[in-house]
Amino acid sequence: MKLKSGKSEVSRIYQVGQFIRESELKSDEKFLKLNQGVNNVVHPDIKKIINNLDFGIRPFAYPPNDGYGDLKEAINQEFFFGTADLNNIVITPGSVGALDIIMQLIDSRNIYLPEFFWGPYKIIAENRRLSPKYYKSYDTNLKPGDSIIICDPNNPTGVKLDDDKLYDWILELTKKDIFVIFDSPYRRLFKDRTDDLFYKLMNLQNLVIVESFSKSLSLPGMRCGFIHSKEPNLVKEFRTRLLYTAGGVSAMTQLVVRDLLNTDIGKEEIAIFKAITTENINKNIDWLNEHNLVSKELYVSRPEGLFIIVNLDEKLLLDNYIGAVTLPFFTEIEENKEKYKDHSRICLSVKNEIFVKYFENLV
Repeated sequence: MKLKSGKSEVSRIYQVGQFIRESELKSDEKFLKLNQGVNNVVHPDIKKIINNLDFGIRPFAYPPNDGYGDLKEAINQEFFFGTADLNNIVITPGSVGALDIIMQLIDSRNIYLPEFFWGPYKIIAENRRLSPKYYKSYDTNLKPGDSIIICDPNNPTGVKLDDDKLYDWILELTKKDIFVIFDSPYRRLFKDRTDDLFYKLMNLQNLVIVESFSKSLSLPGMRCGFIHSKEPNLVKEFRTRLLYTAGGVSAMTQLVVRDLLNTDIGKEEIAIFKAITTENINKNIDWLNEHNLVSKELYVSRPEGLFIIVNLDEKLLLDNYIGAVTLPFFTEIEENKEKYKDHSRICLSVKNEIFVKYFENLV
């Protein structure tokens, strides 16, 4: 059978995970799995949510392909101060599928990725016959008709741009008819509903917000997120393609996320999860800084998010039972590949005492 040729590849993140799984089957040693961006400090107790759910008929019927209205309204209150048009919001199965559909729809001569970027950006773009190019922060040399992905805080580095400068940059890009994909899955781990950036962005044309609850609600296994855009043609076509690729998002998942966002029990669980998780993340950053293990040339301010770059190579970390991903995987710029060949991305979202136990052997 003939198949269309493609450039699909397994990311280094997955390869390291597979190596760890195989190694643990052969040995009693357990790895600290910092190769993936998964929160592993505490989690919200979703049993408290599930036990109080009024399921009704929803789990026994197909969900709307663009998501339940009451979940959209919960998102509206959480991210947009209750001022968004719900027709501009579509519930998605996480961010990967959302990004894939968006890249099917954009008609751009170029799509620009950060100089350090999350690996699937490039893989999805190439699978959709787009030609990735690369930019540094605040680059405005793009041309009308181009597209750009902005990931802030950045994955893999954890670099966080100043919010006011970030907004001004996005505003300038959109006014030049450059299509902006704003992907910020780590931001809300450190913010609450008083954060106004999404509200400020929601009325811009030439922009789509891609958001996932995998990090901010610690629900990667539930595969839920949303997009918001004022581009009616994008939203209309997105809904249709989502219907014929995923059939919508699980009713159970939507109900759990809704009640985490808009019930007193849910809000309390999320507040506890965020407070304890960010406390441990910050302790881990402090410990790495104190022991000179951070790739400091990458940072002009404190990193934020789930990730940081350390000046230790992937093999050394794996030899010490720490999962990590080599930084050159996250860049296509040869100068960066060479300069950071002995540096690695690690996830910070793990209990500080466990983190220190594994890393203290390296100092």
